[in-house]
Amino acid sequence: MVHKIAQNDALKQVIPNCWQCEHFAISWDTHRPYSCRLMGFKSKALPSIEVFNADGQVCQCFYAKTNANQDANQSLASHAKHSATHTAAAVGSRSWFV
Repeated sequence: MVHKIAQNDALKQVIPNCWQCEHFAISWDTHRPYSCRLMGFKSKALPSIEVFNADGQVCQCFYAKTNANQDANQSLASHAKHSATHTAAAVGSRSWFV
């Protein structure tokens, strides 16, 4: 059933994108990697698709991530990249062996 939804362009525009939702999370469960924190379930497909498959309605729990959260995520990614660059430079110079 997921494939039917994924192929329907009209539904793609209606079903919210979980990746842009405040409540979306990645689960530790490899068989059900996607999670909705608000509704409290894990699934193999994105939660918004599971909701649509279950009751035929668009997810009513979608809450768009704020710019502050997106900026924080970008800042963390930038910091991680910056730290990795400095760590690689320090290891490459082997100055810490002296």
